[in-house]
Amino acid sequence: MELCGIAFAVVICLFVTVQGQSQTCSARCSQWCGNGGLIFPGSTGRIVNVAFGKAANVSSPFRDSQGTAAPACIAVNGRTSTTYRTINETNTNCIHTDLFDFDASWSVDLGRNYTVTNITIYRRKGAQRRMSGIHVEVDNQTCYTFPLADDNGTALDALPEKIDVTCTPPLTGREVRLQKRGQRSSSIFGPYMINVCEVQVWGCSTGSRGGDCRCGHCRGDADCDVTTLRCPSGCDKGWDTEFCNQSCPAGTHGYGCRERCGQCADSDTCNTVTGLCPNGCQPGWQGDNCKQRCADGYYGQRCMSRCGDCSDGEVCDKVNGTCPTGCQPGFNPFDRLCKTACPLMRYGAECAHRCGQCQNNACDVVTGHCDACQPKLLHPLCQVCAGKMYGAECDTPCSVQCGGDGSCHRNNGRCQAGCASGYLLGSGFCDEKTSESSPNLAGPVAGGVFGGLCVITLSILLVGL
Repeated sequence: MELCGIAFAVVICLFVTVQGQSQTCSARCSQWCGNGGLIFPGSTGRIVNVAFGKAANVSSPFRDSQGTAAPACIAVNGRTSTTYRTINETNTNCIHTDLFDFDASWSVDLGRNYTVTNITIYRRKGAQRRMSGIHVEVDNQTCYTFPLADDNGTALDALPEKIDVTCTPPLTGREVRLQKRGQRSSSIFGPYMINVCEVQVWGCSTGSRGGDCRCGHCRGDADCDVTTLRCPSGCDKGWDTEFCNQSCPAGTHGYGCRERCGQCADSDTCNTVTGLCPNGCQPGWQGDNCKQRCADGYYGQRCMSRCGDCSDGEVCDKVNGTCPTGCQPGFNPFDRLCKTACPLMRYGAECAHRCGQCQNNACDVVTGHCDACQPKLLHPLCQVCAGKMYGAECDTPCSVQCGGDGSCHRNNGRCQAGCASGYLLGSGFCDEKTSESSPNLAGPVAGGVFGGLCVITLSILLVGL
C-alpha cells in the first residue's frame, strides 16, 4: 500500500516495503516532526535517543472505516502526543497493528550497536491493556516484559501514558523490538495488538560508553572502572587521555595516539583510528598510511611516474622526478626530468656534439653514429672523408707524407697522425724533409789533433839529440 503521498503525515517516508502485511519505512522529519526527548534527563548529553529518525518495521497496519494506521517510522519521529490519528487525518500519530495479528511486532534499526540503558514508550491514550504481554527486546535480549491482561489487568490499567523501562543490566545491540507472541482475546480492545505512539531508545552518545555512558573508548570495547572511570587496558585506537574520551590530537593515530600520520595530501590529517589519509598521499609517498617512500625509479603522485635517464644511473627525486646531477648522454640537459632526447643533429653528454653528415640527417643521440653516411664520408660518424681525401666534397687527396693511416683533416688537409718517416710536420702538411748528412771526422778538428801530435813527437826527438 502506498503510504507516502499523504499531505499531513508527520514524517516523509523515503521508502515503504510491503511483505504480506509487514511494512518497513525510513523517515526524515518534515515541519510536523517533534524534537522533544532527544537527550535523557540528567545525563548532560551523555545519553541520547538513538532511535530518532531511524528505519522501523511493523508486522501489520490496522485498517478500519476511519482509515489506515501510520507507517512504523511514525513511532520514532520525536513527537510524544498519545492521540491516535490515521494517515487520512491531520497530525498522523501512533502505530497500530492489525486486529488479527496474534504475533504482532514493531522494531527499529538503530544503525549500529549501542549500549541501551533505558527505553521510554508512549502508549496510546485509553489503550493501557494493549501493552499486555509486550516483550521489550534488544537484539533478542529481554529488557522488560509487560504483564498479561488476563493475569494482571489492574497493573496494566495503572500504566501511565509515558512508560519508562530500565534495562538491567544495560544491553548492547542494534535492533529494539516490541513483540507479542500468540496472544488472543475476545475483547474488542484487543490486548494482543500493539498500539504505541513514540518509542525512545536511550543509548550512549558519541564519545561515551559503559553502563551509565560515562566510560570512554576502552581498548577491546571493555568497560571502564566504575569508580575511577579509567580503562583497565588503555584506550582503543584513536582515543586519548586517561579516560579515553578524547580523540587523538591532529597528526596522530592508533593505540594511545602513539603513531604519527603519514604524508597526507593537501596537509590533511589522517583518520585517528586507522591512520588513513582522506585524499591520498603527497607526491613521493605511497601505502595505505602514506608512510612509504616511492620505490627507486618512481616518483610523483601515487608513485605512478617513472624516472628519466639520470646520469650515472642515479635515482631521481621521488617528489618531482628531477635528476640531481644531470642526464645521461643523449638527453637534453634543459629537461631536468631527463626524458627528452637531444635535439636533431646533436648527441653525447649535454648534447654538446654535432652529428656528422648522416644520410637521413639524424644520428644516434648517445654515440653519434649514423645509419649511413653522405657519399665519400667514413662510417659510422660520417665526419671524415673516406679514402684519404679532404675538402668540402672530399675530392682532394691527403699528402702522401701523412703518417698513421694516411688520413688528414677533412677541412684543411693537415695530417692528423703525424708524418711519414723522413718528413717534418712543419706547417702541418709534412712537406719538409729531415737532414740525412753524417758527422765528418776528416775536417779541421781532426787535422788539428794530428798536427799537435806531430809537433810533440818532433820536440821529444830534438831533446834527445
